[in-house]
Amino acid sequence: LAFSGLGVEGTNYTWDFGDGTVVTLDMPITTRTFITPSEYNVTLTVTDEYGFQNNTSTTITVLEDTTPPVTTDDYDGTWHTSDFTITLTAVDDGSGVAETYYRINDGPTMTVSAAGQPLITSEGADNTLEYWSVDNAGNQEPSNILTGIKLDKTPPAIGSPSCIPESEVLPDQGVTVSVNVVDSCSGVKNVTLSYNLNGSALWNDLAMSLNSTTGLYEALIPEQQENVLVKYTITAFDNAENYNAEDNNGQYYVYEVVPEFPSWIILPLVLTSTLLIILCRRKLTKTPSQQSYLEPNSSAMLKTVFF
Repeated sequence: LAFSGLGVEGTNYTWDFGDGTVVTLDMPITTRTFITPSEYNVTLTVTDEYGFQNNTSTTITVLEDTTPPVTTDDYDGTWHTSDFTITLTAVDDGSGVAETYYRINDGPTMTVSAAGQPLITSEGADNTLEYWSVDNAGNQEPSNILTGIKLDKTPPAIGSPSCIPESEVLPDQGVTVSVNVVDSCSGVKNVTLSYNLNGSALWNDLAMSLNSTTGLYEALIPEQQENVLVKYTITAFDNAENYNAEDNNGQYYVYEVVPEFPSWIILPLVLTSTLLIILCRRKLTKTPSQQSYLEPNSSAMLKTVFF
């Protein structure tokens, strides 16, 4: 314990600590360590240069403290998506908490009073925090080791999608879209393909499933009617709820369902068919002169056959 009085030049100070120890000093400040818990009557006698004295007394209670503090943390055990603080709270019912110490990922030892509460900044699923406190009686608690502290600040990476068929989508064809999605920290939680038809405000969502053979996420856009314009985009979440979207730089991925026989094929076919019909009709139609010339010969030929 520390004791102090009002200092005056030429004056001495006699401290009687009530435990059998008496000391005289020329300074009004002193400290005393009591070994045994008890109540002590401490008296200070001040003597000036002329020999005049005055004194004052107080009773102090010295308690025994052999119990170290207890320190807890408020980490919730979940993934975080930005740097975050873990708050350490120390309690000591005896002499009180003197200081709380900690180390992040086996780094240097820091104190809450000087460095503030622990700040987690390293991405990963296995950050560690070691912490402990010391009370005013010098009791130190055993170290607490907090493991599995999770931080993921990076969203999933989405590649450029591919589709089958690659072109000339017909009315009776669905389109399979495949894409590579990876997340090296917390892992991919889900991937969604969203599409709309002819620029509609309504978007349809399809959950993309992982193909274990190709390692790609896949979804099938259902078959559509001819001349329908299909736009689609892909979004992904990781297990820390970081979000990313692949929308072809805001232009979306687009394909159009073409007629089963495109117009550039139908027109030549119609023209060709018409021409053939005209030619056939010309061959089948006979002129009068041709008929008069052919009929006698035909009769003659018939007669010859009967005789």
